[in-house]
Amino acid sequence: MYTIENGKNKLTEKQRENLEVHSIADIMFEILEDRLQHKILVGGKFSLETLLMTTEVSSPFLGLPIEIIYQVLDKLDKLQILYSLCNVSPRLNMIIGTYYRFKTLTVLSRKWKRIEYKELQQLVNAFQIIPTLVTLDLTGNKLGAREAQCLADALKTNTTLTTLYLGSNGIGYRGATYLADALETNKALTTLHLGSNDIGPSGALYLSYALEKNKTLTALHLESNGIGSDGAQHLADELENNKTLTTLDVSSNSIERGAFQIVYGNLLNVTNNGKTRES
Repeated sequence: MYTIENGKNKLTEKQRENLEVHSIADIMFEILEDRLQHKILVGGKFSLETLLMTTEVSSPFLGLPIEIIYQVLDKLDKLQILYSLCNVSPRLNMIIGTYYRFKTLTVLSRKWKRIEYKELQQLVNAFQIIPTLVTLDLTGNKLGAREAQCLADALKTNTTLTTLYLGSNGIGYRGATYLADALETNKALTTLHLGSNDIGPSGALYLSYALEKNKTLTALHLESNGIGSDGAQHLADELENNKTLTTLDVSSNSIERGAFQIVYGNLLNVTNNGKTRES
């Protein structure tokens, strides 16, 4: 152990600075940990965000040098950081965005977790801040129209996310309308999975409107959505003008054989339409 006493074991200036940084970082993390042990709760859950918004902690923590905040972040797992520290302050957002553990984060999977609306909002904040994140998997979380709207609002301005998995949720036709609205302006998303969401023919109609304007989406998965013959017709009508989509999965949608034959020609504009058998 280094000591500064009677001129023995003298530290270099750099070593002294490193010890000071570690010491302050440890102290700040101990403050965070101590407050969490006192059960600061939001909706029955621990919240570092609420903790950092308290006057006692936020001012000294957020004003620390970046290298010290990095060391505090080293003591937290990635989900703690994403869920609790994003959008606490613009400066902290910038620091999180440049933090080394997130510089290579390209895929974030939270499938089959039954996440709640608050958690979804925090995830949305995260993919807005981390520029390397290109794939978000939220399969099987019982997300509804409200959650779809939250995602759609973010997608309208997001320029990095390219793949979004939303299969096996419950967004319904209303959720599909929110996403369709976002697709009209989004210029980054290339793959969208919406299978098993009960969007029905009305949802397919709104998505078809989006396909008319969207020039980026190359793969759309709509299997098992009950779109029926009417929904397939809506999609087929717009595929005549869409030159970007190469994969469309409309399998298991109760499309009648006769109706499918009518729209089959337009669906052939798509390389892989997912309709390989009567469904």
